[in-house]
Amino acid sequence: MNFPASYNNIFERLRFTIVLFILVILSCPTHLALAKGIVVLHSEDGPTPWTQGIIAGLASELGKGTEIRQEHLGGEDMKEEHFDSEYERLSRVHANTRPEAVVASGKIAFAFMRKYRETLFSDAPVVFCSMPRPGPELLRQCGDCTGVPLDMDVSDTVDLIFATRPDTRLVVGIMDATPISLSLRKSMEQAMTPYLDHAQLIFPGHEPGDNKGLDMETLDAVASSIPTSGAVLFLGFQEDRTGKTVDDVKAVKMLSEQSAGPVFVLLDTWIGQGVLGGFVATGKNQGSSAAKLIKRILAGEPAGEMLPQPPQPQLVVDATVLARFGIQTQNIPLLQTAQLVNKPVRPAETDTITSSGILSAALGLVTLAALLFLLRRLTCRKCT
Repeated sequence: MNFPASYNNIFERLRFTIVLFILVILSCPTHLALAKGIVVLHSEDGPTPWTQGIIAGLASELGKGTEIRQEHLGGEDMKEEHFDSEYERLSRVHANTRPEAVVASGKIAFAFMRKYRETLFSDAPVVFCSMPRPGPELLRQCGDCTGVPLDMDVSDTVDLIFATRPDTRLVVGIMDATPISLSLRKSMEQAMTPYLDHAQLIFPGHEPGDNKGLDMETLDAVASSIPTSGAVLFLGFQEDRTGKTVDDVKAVKMLSEQSAGPVFVLLDTWIGQGVLGGFVATGKNQGSSAAKLIKRILAGEPAGEMLPQPPQPQLVVDATVLARFGIQTQNIPLLQTAQLVNKPVRPAETDTITSSGILSAALGLVTLAALLFLLRRLTCRKCT
């Protein structure tokens, strides 16, 4: 079939456009495969409430158009060979991946990126989170790198203990022998200075003559011995005296159940285990802050020139635990700005008319009317 010359020109232009489009697609499949995407490396072997908070914060700030790929590397108890295997696996899985940024959540993930970044995601800036601020040399090893330091607010949480329980006479710091716990202990000792004239501070398992550390059995004994005039500040307990990994959520729950005094914490993942509360760092805030840094990087700001700043911890308290210890929020100014969780369920008022009560009353009236009707019938029969 013969077409006019004008149609032939249109067909030629259309064919050229289609061919050009196909060539563009074939020439850069990697970039299109992960448009506006990031990779998140976790320092755990699987999802946890903290890692889920990180992802929620990232997704909320970056929006639905950003693809987030998660990789769980494993914890500190893994051997070096494990992380070498993880590198080989990620090299295969992400062979065609060019993320716009990599989020290293936790010390393991950050160390992993420092070691392997030259051959894995070498062009991507790195944003760390879920860990204290690293030194300048470690940041330099990570290349184009910045991050969100994890700041635990020990000082304000100590003040919260005495604001809610002014008669506290004993404060027990629960810790392990990790560098983070040792650093938090120093902060706690400093924060307790104004209260040492009427309250004692101890660290079971880490005192002269009692310096062997803790395990779950001794932790249970410590919790059971805390009096009603005492309080607990849980700094962290991730490994016992033998170096064995401990389930810190389980440890917090046991403390709350066994201690006669309230338990205070520094991370939101420990809220909901019977603790009273604290000025807590949250996984969601860490993820949201990391996402804001990624936005700045994508806008052209060099990551290495950004000063890592921690997000502000949030005051979160458990309303049910407050009620258990007879603490009235209206009498404590500090609690007026707190986020209340786990509010106690109020029993129904006795004088409140419910739908079931109305139904019962209606049935009772119908039954009474029926009985009166039957009695009247019987009475009339006797009269006749």
